[in-house]
Amino acid sequence: AHDFELSARYDDSSVYGGESTVGGAWGWRFSDVVRVSLSYHEGYRAPTFNELYSLGFGGLFAGNPLLQPEASENIEAGLDIALSDRSDLALHVFRNDIDNLIDFSGGDTFQAINIKRAQIEGAEIEWSWSTTDWTLSTNATWQDAADRDTGSKLLRRPSRKATAVIERVFDGGARLGLEGYAASRRPDFGADLPGYGLLSLRGRLPLGTGLSLDGRIENLLDREYSIIDTY
Repeated sequence: AHDFELSARYDDSSVYGGESTVGGAWGWRFSDVVRVSLSYHEGYRAPTFNELYSLGFGGLFAGNPLLQPEASENIEAGLDIALSDRSDLALHVFRNDIDNLIDFSGGDTFQAINIKRAQIEGAEIEWSWSTTDWTLSTNATWQDAADRDTGSKLLRRPSRKATAVIERVFDGGARLGLEGYAASRRPDFGADLPGYGLLSLRGRLPLGTGLSLDGRIENLLDREYSIIDTY
């Protein structure tokens, strides 16, 4: 009825030195229907080459050789419920505390900088349903992403986003489906980027002997949208 997971990692950087991170998770299925879980994980990420040294685009979004590595702590609690043989529901709440978050939001040129203390917290709900011929999966996320020192919102992170996928499963394993994605308004420099929704078509054709051919048509309705202001 209980699941346990422990992990440990050591990164040795020739530039930034060594860093150890640990993690752990516990799950308890206390009935045939309900399972609860709790996890804690640490993270570490050194800046990439582009984040350090990119010349940017005409000086915009350039790297910063003075960047420091990110360090993060994540805690998450979950509740999973089997509604029936064909349907499942899951609810997860999370909190990420990040020191020295690397972000392209420095000054008038949007140079890469470290945000000293950032926090992202929120909740996610998932629901799935399936039959022999159809599958449907949905999820929605509510999150608050902020600079803990200034209280300002982190740029370009929507407070609400959702995905839904419906697929038809044919004899022989072929699949054809629609995928929808929606994101709410999110802040950018001096402006709010409007929310948007996208629809995509995807399919899979088994070729035998463990091979398959996958295809996607992104943005099926040819919607115009922006993920960075003026870009």
